[in-house]
Amino acid sequence: MSQPRRQLPWWKKLCFAALIVLGLPLVLEAGARLLHGWNRHWLDCHRPHPTLGWVLREGWAGKWSWTGGYARINGQGLRMDEELAPKGAGTRRLLCLGDSVTFGANVKTSETFPSQLQQRLQARGLSWQVLNGGVTSYDPAQEQEWLEAFGWRLEPDALLVTFCRNDVYPSRRQVSDAHRSAGKAGQWLSEHSLIFFKLERLAARVRAGWGGSSGQQMVVDQTAPLTGFPFVEQAYRRLAASAQARGVPVSLALMPTFETLTGAKPDGLTAQLTALGVELGWRVIDLTPALLPAEAALFLPHDPIHPSAAGYTRIAAYLASRLVD
Repeated sequence: MSQPRRQLPWWKKLCFAALIVLGLPLVLEAGARLLHGWNRHWLDCHRPHPTLGWVLREGWAGKWSWTGGYARINGQGLRMDEELAPKGAGTRRLLCLGDSVTFGANVKTSETFPSQLQQRLQARGLSWQVLNGGVTSYDPAQEQEWLEAFGWRLEPDALLVTFCRNDVYPSRRQVSDAHRSAGKAGQWLSEHSLIFFKLERLAARVRAGWGGSSGQQMVVDQTAPLTGFPFVEQAYRRLAASAQARGVPVSLALMPTFETLTGAKPDGLTAQLTALGVELGWRVIDLTPALLPAEAALFLPHDPIHPSAAGYTRIAAYLASRLVD
């Protein structure tokens, strides 16, 4: 006669269930890391920020869709290969503010205009450090707020603000892909678990298919109370007041698009911004002459906004001559 099967105590069943629930994700995570590597390579070069929406991820290194290959974000949150040492005597710093045009979309760090500008200034015997403070998809209001939160601590002696034509639309910080995590726990898991990150990205793609948005592409809010030139003007006036209080001069570089260069889409923004710059005491540098005659090779393929490496070379040379003057 067979013995009756012995039932496990409830507490042992509970322990086994907990082991499966907690252990399975760890096994999957370990397997994914073995296949893809142990470094947190899946993260892009941004991290969430409670008010700005996103900032560059300090200490990041790797490849991302807009870095043009391997790139680094230094400990100060700048797209620069080197860390900033304490500011020495006789050293002057030019801090460049802007969006992906300043950051350098799809080009190497050495090909961005801030990097090339520093090389050209130093070749003229000028001891200037040019700091790349560009953050992809930023609007002018975010640039001004980033300056207050991060930029002034870098002790710049001058500012170079680059205006891009899409700056007239506020970005929607609250729906940015970098700001998607639900709370601190979700953010921590997203940054430390490859499995959780992949699931979160999958959910973002599903939401995008339902009319949402995902990715670090710029998401603009054309229904914001203030758009167009008034939106840019408001942000620049705040920036000007902050710089004036510190005695820091500002230059404003106006970036054309391929359509404005060819006359296909003329606008009045250059005249408006030049007048505003004169009023604020800024030096306004229209970059149109640097990119004439208009050539498609000076911009990224199928992208009339972002310059190519060749375009940045022309821009850096033009800026160097104008700023030295």
